[in-house]
Amino acid sequence: PLASSEWNTLMRSIIALQQHLRDGKYFYHAQVSDIFSNGIFKGILSEDEKCIVAAVMAQAKAYIPITDLAKGESLRVLFRPVLTDISLPSADQIRSFAEYLVEVVETIAGKLDREKDALQLECAYRYLQCIRRLAGISLPVLPRSFIRLLEQLVSRLSVPFSGEPLEGLQVMGPLETRALDFKHLV
Repeated sequence: PLASSEWNTLMRSIIALQQHLRDGKYFYHAQVSDIFSNGIFKGILSEDEKCIVAAVMAQAKAYIPITDLAKGESLRVLFRPVLTDISLPSADQIRSFAEYLVEVVETIAGKLDREKDALQLECAYRYLQCIRRLAGISLPVLPRSFIRLLEQLVSRLSVPFSGEPLEGLQVMGPLETRALDFKHLV
């Protein structure tokens, strides 16, 4: 299920980051540290960005200013304020939030290795489809409602595994194995 993937965990942290923005220029440390500890996010950072991340974490501030975070390419895309008023139902605000999420997904997915991170890229593609599907509707709703709708779409999707059945190792359930006649069956 896409909802159980590491990709969804990263995107939920990014969405929570925008929801807990304070005074339009401070991010709460809990969401920032969740993003920094995510394996996908760690894998796309350059050496300079890793130094910035280490410096921010060493300061141990409760609210981290945007100026401390927006210093590298990936960090600049991710750590910028998008939701201006979470209590206001606005189609424009939802459109800009959806564009932000699309840009974040494309930036992170663009830095992943095609061979090594094939599953994560497939998760990113499916997540991007959900965002675009919702953004196409353009409803004047609260950001919280948009996020709930996005989570419902994501919860219904799964990323299929595909491959050649005659190559490599096959994992089967007990019912599939009862008619097999091989020398080596574990």
